Formats: sequence, structure tokens, C-alpha cells
Amino acid sequence: PQKQHESLFPPAVKHFIGITSTTKATLGMALFIIFGVWGGNIPLGQTVVFSFISIGSFVAAFSLRTPHRSIFRSHPFANRWLIAACGTGLILLLGAIYLPQLSVLPNSVPLKTMHWTLIIGAVLLLLFVFETNKRNIRPRRITKS
Repeated sequence: PQKQHESLFPPAVKHFIGITSTTKATLGMALFIIFGVWGGNIPLGQTVVFSFISIGSFVAAFSLRTPHRSIFRSHPFANRWLIAACGTGLILLLGAIYLPQLSVLPNSVPLKTMHWTLIIGAVLLLLFVFETNKRNIRPRRITKS
């Protein structure tokens, strides 16, 4: 248990949350400006950002499953429940985009390959930020001098 006077989040964790949240918000805003504002298609911009946030959350779940190890040094697919949850979320996301009955509520529009390419690129950049900032919250090894 934590001591009563200790913070729930150590400074390294606060830094991690700040950096990753700022990155996710900035990438989402950039995607919306590119497709919604500059492209003149607000529903397209909303759909792209909705997809980015959804897939980014799936990637974050896998990455943060092992906060003290890189996702590339762990077995990310060992948790079948997490895979099932993310798979279900991905199916629902695709349904909300491509099925006319489900796309009415979120006002989404179908995405093309170019849109998906940019979304995946932004998600990979987000994964890079997660993984590079994990080193700040990893326990330090004590070495004898």
C-alpha cells in the first residue's frame, strides 16, 4: 500500500500521461484540420479522428499492458480477453463507418485507403511516443560502483 502522504501518480507517470495525452490530442486535431477544415468535409474529419482515437486506444491498451517493458519485448497477444475486446471494438468501429444503419448516429462517412493509411501512420507515431516514454516510468536498476 501507498503511504498516505505519497502522490498516487509519481512525477514520471504524470510526465508520461502528459506527453502521451498531448501527442494524441495534437495528432487528432491535425487529422481533423487536414480532412475536416482544409478538406471542407466535417463528417470526414470527424470519422478520421473517431477512427484514430479508437484504434489509438486499442494500441494503448496493448502497449500499457506492460508499463515497465517495451511492447516489442513482451508477448502482446498473450491476453486473449484483451484481443477479444479490441477485436470487438474494431468490428464495431468498422460497422459504425461502413454500415448505413449504424453510421447515422455518429454521422460517419466511409473511409478510403488514403485515410486509413494516414490513420495507421498517426497510430504508429502514437505507439512510438508510448514506447519511448515508457523508459521514464521503468524502475531503475541499481548498479554498484
